[in-house]
Amino acid sequence: MKNILMLSSCLLLILGCASEAEIKVINRTNHNIYFGIDQPNHVLAGAEESNPTKSIYVDTGKKTLFSAKTTTVDFYLEGETFLMQMSDDYGNVTGDFFNLTQLDLQQDEVRKVYCDPTHAGVKVLNNFQQTISSLQYTANNLDSLQTAFSNLAVGEDDFQQLKYYSLGDTIYYSFQLNFADGSSQNYGGPGTLLLKDQLFYIDAETATSD
Repeated sequence: MKNILMLSSCLLLILGCASEAEIKVINRTNHNIYFGIDQPNHVLAGAEESNPTKSIYVDTGKKTLFSAKTTTVDFYLEGETFLMQMSDDYGNVTGDFFNLTQLDLQQDEVRKVYCDPTHAGVKVLNNFQQTISSLQYTANNLDSLQTAFSNLAVGEDDFQQLKYYSLGDTIYYSFQLNFADGSSQNYGGPGTLLLKDQLFYIDAETATSD
């Protein structure tokens, strides 16, 4: 019986057993993080007094005694006040931001991804009882209106990261909601200074920043 068990163990080592890699996202912002493989199909809420975490698992194939595989996935990650950013070979950020990257995952690896705020932001919940054709914004350092997003159906929400106010870069924002019937509503203006990790929230009842 012992010999049979030993033979079975050896066969498992040779033939392999299923393995996974874990991607653990740690949200250190106060607002939602959206992530997933290829697309943002997971949501991790923010919290002021803790660092919420959520994991997804990637099949990395059979692990055997003689092989160790690497699996490459397209990883989507962004938040309402967060974007991934490029850095040089010394770890210095370059100011280039993105929301999709490739991860090379080893078998049984646990990859921790820490999300610290990089931006301010604006978020709209469409409870206005008609489609929002666009959210546009401008700032005192911009020459024209910028479109954040378009065609927001009733009941949906969307967001846009924004450059935040700092002592060396005083920015204030104005926002314009444009509706399907041709009407519009304006928010913000002088005094709307958004700090890092601060979100300007717009719905039918309020327009607040937090």
